[in-house]
Amino acid sequence: MYFFYLLTVFTIIRSLIHIFTPDGGAQSIASILNSYSAVVIHLFAEWELATVVDLNLRIV
Repeated sequence: MYFFYLLTVFTIIRSLIHIFTPDGGAQSIASILNSYSAVVIHLFAEWELATVVDLNLRIV
């Protein structure tokens, strides 16, 4: 059971990093962009926000 708590905390931290980094984590974490595209950055942040919401719904 504690493994799932740890996994949840790790996933939330990873998601928050993607949401709050200036490049959405696309370059600083995934190294997939050489020039930043606002659409790609938004998609990274939106995907991780959906992950956080989904995790919170599963916990409750």
